[in-house]
Amino acid sequence: MKKKLLYALILTNFVGSFAQTPQTISASAYIQEIGSDEVTTSQGLLSTAVSQQENVTVFASLEEFLDNCADSEFLTFEDFAGNQAETSIGLAGCDVSLLNSLDGGSCFPAGEIQENVDFTNDQNGQMLYVDGTTFGQVNPGVGADILQHATVINFTSETAVTSVAFNLSAPLVEGPTEISILGENGIIDTISIGFLAQAFTFIGFIADEPVTSIIMENTQGSGGLEVVSQFYFGSCEVLSVSDINSIDLSIYPNPAQDILRIESKQMVETISIFNLLGQRVAVQTANSFNSSIDVQDLTSGAYIVEIVTNNQKSTYKLIKE
Repeated sequence: MKKKLLYALILTNFVGSFAQTPQTISASAYIQEIGSDEVTTSQGLLSTAVSQQENVTVFASLEEFLDNCADSEFLTFEDFAGNQAETSIGLAGCDVSLLNSLDGGSCFPAGEIQENVDFTNDQNGQMLYVDGTTFGQVNPGVGADILQHATVINFTSETAVTSVAFNLSAPLVEGPTEISILGENGIIDTISIGFLAQAFTFIGFIADEPVTSIIMENTQGSGGLEVVSQFYFGSCEVLSVSDINSIDLSIYPNPAQDILRIESKQMVETISIFNLLGQRVAVQTANSFNSSIDVQDLTSGAYIVEIVTNNQKSTYKLIKE
């Protein structure tokens, strides 16, 4: 199930020398392909994601990424749930590209994958579906099927995409992974991160210009599988310190238990609360300088509060106790 989250060109298709018929793929086939002595199950800390050219702002967590989204359109969320491939081993070979196609495909029903994004690879091979139990995965995801292939994400929307966040894992092979972020005029930036096998990390960034594609490749000598899960994309502007200081209102108490209060020098028109999946869980029409919203029925956790004043939207993080 996919959700829309508030805060919220196609790369030329690569033509390979061969194509493959969709089929269920065994984990042992992948291990044999790279050599079992190269597969490690070690765990540990990952290196920090680093922007090489400083044309993107990189965030360390989903919470930080969402906290820095302001005056945005919707972010779209793809969770890769709804896989229809019959497999008992947690791996399945899929079509060359995972589009929101009308006829569906070998792995997902028609319309299951979000529109305006295509998950594919650089050599016209199959994509691989990995469930949430295989190779240390916590959530289902997808990646290029052959270890020497790069995983490619193309954005097909006419609306500019500047903001992207996802979990990235390297299930089989340790080594550095290069994440190339492309725009209409070529590479915008490259993010580098080091992986341990069966470890995963959060990747989140806001680019200075529209992103058309992302290419991810483990640069280990024998190649490595890159699995993308919990994928967000859309358009955000980085919320700066000056932006925060210019918003002349106060929200309290935070954390909150039952009633959240808002005091503003501008009339508050509406108050909306969203969970981190983008579901609106509470809304209040205020039309007042001093207003409140009942949050006692919300479960404990983090939320996003959207406040509309004079047709302008401001967003804040709320912790419900």
